Amino acid sequence: MDNKKFRALMTQHDGELKLNMNNIGNKSMELPELHNKYLDIYFIELKELKKVFRERSELYGDKYKHYKYFDDHKWDKKTEIETQILNDSAYLAKLKECDELELQVKQLEKVLDNIKKTSYTIRNIVDFERFKMTGL
Repeated sequence: MDNKKFRALMTQHDGELKLNMNNIGNKSMELPELHNKYLDIYFIELKELKKVFRERSELYGDKYKHYKYFDDHKWDKKTEIETQILNDSAYLAKLKECDELELQVKQLEKVLDNIKKTSYTIRNIVDFERFKMTGL
């Protein structure tokens, strides 16, 4: 998912979990559906992340072979080859893509955790209101 869509999703998520005394019942009923929605997105992004990691590893192997055997300059040491790879624009672009997707997956994990915690928050609010009414 591109960054713009992901930011919009996170903004939407912020609104989906706004609680007040007027919507607490509805939010309580919406939480399972909300959890499933973000769980589906999480698994899609996690699958994409694993794919991009595999692509990065394949690209690293291709670049290593290129700089070791086919480059105009002879690179003898592994550190020299790795330096060339880490300065290669295609590899750097793949690293950036990996980093961005990894951050999105971590943020989705936090969103799922936040949704779980919201159910406890709702329960605490209900318990507190019950306590205020009965004094028990």
